[in-house]
Amino acid sequence: MELLISEMEQQQKLKKQLSSILFYPCFLIFFSFVILSLLLYFVFPKLLSLFQDTGMQLPFFTRILLKIKYFLPVFLLIFSIFSILLYWIFSRKYDEKIQCKIDKFIFHYVYQSGIYRKILSLQISNYLEILLKSGFSFQETFAILEKEIENLEFKKRFSSMKKRIYKGEKVYHALRELGIFSQKDLYFLALGEESGNIDEIFHKIARYTREEIHLKIQKYLSWLEPSIFIIFGLCIGAVIIAVYLPIFSLSNIL
Repeated sequence: MELLISEMEQQQKLKKQLSSILFYPCFLIFFSFVILSLLLYFVFPKLLSLFQDTGMQLPFFTRILLKIKYFLPVFLLIFSIFSILLYWIFSRKYDEKIQCKIDKFIFHYVYQSGIYRKILSLQISNYLEILLKSGFSFQETFAILEKEIENLEFKKRFSSMKKRIYKGEKVYHALRELGIFSQKDLYFLALGEESGNIDEIFHKIARYTREEIHLKIQKYLSWLEPSIFIIFGLCIGAVIIAVYLPIFSLSNIL
């Protein structure tokens, strides 16, 4: 029970880290968009009206930015509709045939890519370790885990893997079908199965996978923050240049 509680706490901690990864850039992008919109719709027009009254032709870069301004509401509308539509597609309940196709797409393009693959590997390893150490057999352990899986594509693979193990196939070999364990993981699982301490191998896999996920999160955040600030600075700088170019042009005429 203590192992299960500890694992649940670790999972909650990991979820908070992933939520912060998603929330932070979204917040900065939204904040940047608000600042840029304020400059384009309130500050920019007032300054440019002074130059337009003189009959002076605005510089090319300034005219381009003026045209971009009119596309921002359209872009925001399209982005909002697309986001709502995407959320509606993936959140609603479908019949099993359609849901299988959606879950298959999610499994191949989300679960098996990058950090999510490692998270899935971490979760499966942790629960297998805990249940096996608690005295459950492989059959009981896999039956419990299968009930907790929501993704139909992953559930289908897990069920197929479970049947292969029931027929006598080696655990490490059947686990290949899940597509979430690396070759190194499977090699250690083969050694653990031969030596009879596979639960310890699952523990070690979970431990170093957790460390890898933590390092990936730190690495991701280390380049994400400066990247967003650079983009934000370029956007604000573009507005400032667009405002000052007419001033320089006017000073040259005078």
